[in-house]
Amino acid sequence: MAIRWGFSVPSEKEILEGWIPSLMKKGFSWLEIKSPEEIDEVTDPLGKAAVDYIENLLRELSSQYNFDISVHCRFVGLNLSSPNKVVRRATIKALNHDLEFAANIGAKLVVLHLGTIDWSDFPSPDYPYISLLQGELQKVRTDHKQAALESIDELANFAINLGIKLTIENLYRPWELMNSSDEIMAFLKDLNNPNVGVTLDFGHSLLAGEDPQAFIEKLEGLIWHTHLHTNDGKYDLHLPLIKLSREYREALKKLWLMNPNTVFLLELPRSNTEEYLSSLTTLRKWWEEECLRN
Repeated sequence: MAIRWGFSVPSEKEILEGWIPSLMKKGFSWLEIKSPEEIDEVTDPLGKAAVDYIENLLRELSSQYNFDISVHCRFVGLNLSSPNKVVRRATIKALNHDLEFAANIGAKLVVLHLGTIDWSDFPSPDYPYISLLQGELQKVRTDHKQAALESIDELANFAINLGIKLTIENLYRPWELMNSSDEIMAFLKDLNNPNVGVTLDFGHSLLAGEDPQAFIEKLEGLIWHTHLHTNDGKYDLHLPLIKLSREYREALKKLWLMNPNTVFLLELPRSNTEEYLSSLTTLRKWWEEECLRN
């Protein structure tokens, strides 16, 4: 079975027009695009026209170059897990718009961030009074996860009517939800919605201190999509894949063997076509050495 390689781009006309033909000819077959901001047709007709142009361009290019599409939904300023119903309703409205954008361009899958908790004190584990905070922190986290369950269930039911699957991305900061494989597994078990899976971000898992292979062993076939990049272990740098560590290679292979339909997508937001191509060369070398020959 052929492996599916992808790359991520912003919703900018110049990049779409220049990068897609160039990279699709070099072996990529999947594109992920950041969802554009919602445009009011009355107050910003030029902005609406620009989004319409992007939708038409993507339909035309995907037909010409035969690639599939996913959409990374917006998350800045939004929170699917907010216990505040006003905030949550506004977020769901915004993400319904993103789902409609995804449907308009023929996307098969979207990526979501579940949200952040309303908590600011995260002392180190050796802090002498940490036990005083843990109980309250856990309650806040539980309340946010319950709100997120309601939000995701509603979005998933809307998405299924559009023929789109939802995926939840693993994060890594202590105030973000879904920063461990155990938390994601428990959430999906409680949700019990077959239209929701996981995007495994390899760089985020490294920053969270959990090897990607642990996510794969825990979540198995629930991982439908990936974000591939690396970092220095301290910051989410989204660096290109120049050389793969043994752990990275083993995780990729385990994931492919477990679910060969997974999309292996490079997410290098500050990159250029050359770094995408060099990273693809690295991945293909791994693929040929450890998968095709075995």
